[in-house]
Amino acid sequence: MGCCGTGASRSTVIAFARPAVCVVLSSFFFSCRVRPVGNNPKEQQFLQELEDLFEYIKVEDFASFFEPFKHRFVQLLEAPHFQTTERALWFFRNPCFVSLGVNHTEFGTALLRAFFEPLQQNTLEHWHDSVKTISAETLKHYKAEHPQVYQQCVDAYNLKVASQGNNNVAGTGHQGDVPHLPAPNGTNQTS
Repeated sequence: MGCCGTGASRSTVIAFARPAVCVVLSSFFFSCRVRPVGNNPKEQQFLQELEDLFEYIKVEDFASFFEPFKHRFVQLLEAPHFQTTERALWFFRNPCFVSLGVNHTEFGTALLRAFFEPLQQNTLEHWHDSVKTISAETLKHYKAEHPQVYQQCVDAYNLKVASQGNNNVAGTGHQGDVPHLPAPNGTNQTS
């Protein structure tokens, strides 16, 4: 099977990068509506190919599919199967994706607000070490790039956790208190 499940070779995609981006993005939107999130080898392949295409995606391209991408990616970060979550997290090790999805002010701050809770939950509670590690690395990168927005996310998360007490935390089904994130001065922000 070729690139993007279309039968096209990788060299064809490189030669026709802009049309290929359109085809893949159309496939992405279709898969968002039709395919459930799970451990599906085709989904793993699709995520790999989509990540590869970020080399060719420009700011205006990303803007055109940003909202559906953001919503779908939150689902991937919260996926019940670790391989799906892990594969989605690998996007954050791709310099082309990081340039658009983390370093870009508009996209980076919007994605940080959307991704903070699932990344934090993965860091605190996920059973798989690579998911924990990559989630923590991603949060550190966002913190370095957008410290004020990161702190707003920390404050909102701590407030949410404090208001839930011993109830299920962030819908994960785990009982008990989740440690609150420390304030920048090292003190605990709970009262």
